[in-house]
Amino acid sequence: MPCNDITDQLRLRLGNSNKVERYELTKVSCGGRIGKQNMIQDWLDDLDAEQVLNATPQEFLGSFSVEDELEEYLLLKQFFSVRAGVAILLGREAGGPNDFCTVETINHSERGTVLRAYIRIDTITDEIKACGNCCTNIASD
Repeated sequence: MPCNDITDQLRLRLGNSNKVERYELTKVSCGGRIGKQNMIQDWLDDLDAEQVLNATPQEFLGSFSVEDELEEYLLLKQFFSVRAGVAILLGREAGGPNDFCTVETINHSERGTVLRAYIRIDTITDEIKACGNCCTNIASD
């Protein structure tokens, strides 16, 4: 039976090379993954943090062969979540309690910087609707 908690948790590591080396997007309530594990990691591997931040949803989706609306939604959900985490780590967003991506912790080590944050799903759905490129069933709700 599905739970009522729709908050996600983002864990993202920005390496010393200024690239997203790893990320994970899971449900807070049960720890279940959102879409395939590291669904967009191959796309991230080719970009530095600034390029991720400046990518448009249309450019991002153009890198994938999208099979259906659900896959498109999950791709965009991961894209907007990772991009929000990168914006926080680059100092472009605050990550406060009322923001789409709310910082839980930021830790730095010799391997890079790790962000743990909460993603407000109601807001990410609004972001996906606003991009205007996908999910006609979702956008008409």
